[in-house]
Parts: sequence; structure tokens; C-alpha cells
Amino acid sequence: MSGYVIRPLGADDRDWVRQFVTARWGAETVVAHGAVYRPHELPRYAAVREGQPAGLLTYHAEADGCEIVTLDSVPPAIGIGSTQAQARDTARRRRRDPAAQ
Repeated sequence: MSGYVIRPLGADDRDWVRQFVTARWGAETVVAHGAVYRPHELPRYAAVREGQPAGLLTYHAEADGCEIVTLDSVPPAIGIGSTQAQARDTARRRRRDPAAQ
């Protein structure tokens, strides 16, 4: 997966996330386990290569866990999603324990 950078997305990325999710999933909302999610409003990470988006991970976090809501990569099956999930896990560990490396 060389050449990709994984970065957290901010409020200024919401429109892009909404468009990406709609293009990939057919709607800007996702339903899972009876809950309706708006991925553009959730914590999220993007994989970027040469300035272009190559993947998106969105998740819903609660005190006792974290659920991935969307996970996409373009092209698929080259490790982008796994790397995004690792970035999410690292960020969550650091929030619980700022000294975590």
C-alpha cells in the first residue's frame, strides 16, 4: 500500500464524504443494526494518494466500543481499509490514554 497517506478528516471534508458515500452506497445515509448513520457526520479517515482520495473509513464510537460504518477503497483489496482501521484504533487508544504510542 505504498504511496498512500491516511489522514483524519475534518468538517471541511463533509461535502466530499457525502458525495463519496452517495456514489459508493447509493445514499448519504447508512443503516446498520437498526440505527441510521450519516457518515459525513461521523469520525472518519481518508486514504489519499497523489492528492486524490483512494479510500474512506467512517465509524461510530461509544464508551464500550467502536463500529465501522463504512469502509471503502479505490481500488479494492490492496490494504487501504486495513491501514485506515489501524489509524482509527491508534487514535482511539490515544484518546483513552494520551501517553499511548
